[in-house]
Amino acid sequence: MVLGGKGLILLLLNAGHCSMFGIQTGKIINFSMRSKDCRICKQEGHAYDHDCRKNWIGSAKAMEPDMVEEMVTSVQRKGVTVNSITGDDDSSTIARLRANVNKNIIKRSDKNHVKKGLSNSLYALKTHYPTLTLKVIKYILTNFGYMLGQNKKNPVGILKGLSAQSRHPFGDHSRCQMSWCKMLADKNCKHGSLPFGKPLSNAQLQLALEKLFQTYEKHADKLSNLGSTQSNESFNNVVASKAPKSHHFAGSASLNFRLAASVAQTNVGQQYVMDVSESYNAVIAC
Repeated sequence: MVLGGKGLILLLLNAGHCSMFGIQTGKIINFSMRSKDCRICKQEGHAYDHDCRKNWIGSAKAMEPDMVEEMVTSVQRKGVTVNSITGDDDSSTIARLRANVNKNIIKRSDKNHVKKGLSNSLYALKTHYPTLTLKVIKYILTNFGYMLGQNKKNPVGILKGLSAQSRHPFGDHSRCQMSWCKMLADKNCKHGSLPFGKPLSNAQLQLALEKLFQTYEKHADKLSNLGSTQSNESFNNVVASKAPKSHHFAGSASLNFRLAASVAQTNVGQQYVMDVSESYNAVIAC
């Protein structure tokens, strides 16, 4: 199975790129770019041929689904099977893939996006419950991450873990598991990451957290099969170093070359500079 991950950067809403990593190789197996701009085409009365890289006239939001469809279709034509993709919770991309490429393709959520969504919800609750401090939020997120990590491919374990998330910080360990809760083995053990080592006591906060985690229960199957787009995020940082957002490279082929160089660096390392140089010198010599 090959996992297609995707990462997108929009540059002044005029260009964007996507990358696909193989789950078996950990390397970029395909990438794509869209640009709405060309400096030469914008010049009035230009009368000469040029290397135009403008290939998009739609909205910036529609770039991502189009690029993902192109990448998946391209690798499948080469005999690579794409059974699932991992990305954010944008439904338009997976809907397009199922409609135009493979109706059975699976959408896996990114674990970092899931944790970020929970983090946003907790910070929203913080405005109503002062006892939900930054330290407590970090503690809850850490527990949530451990629970997800220990219940891969185990939806039942996810359900049990979710029910414990709103109880464990308040001293109720009836839903906890021995694999991660030290309180079950030692009742005198303290909550090292909670204020003064004591469990929380705000009953209304506990009820609010219980309702929050209940919203995740219907997604137990999805939470037990999370993926990661960390590789894509790392690649995006490489691209940003070669094509900073503060500069506009999308009006020419410059952005394409910078993106290709980022792919080479990610897959090969800095050795790609020497490889390209040797290939270029060999061509000149011929």
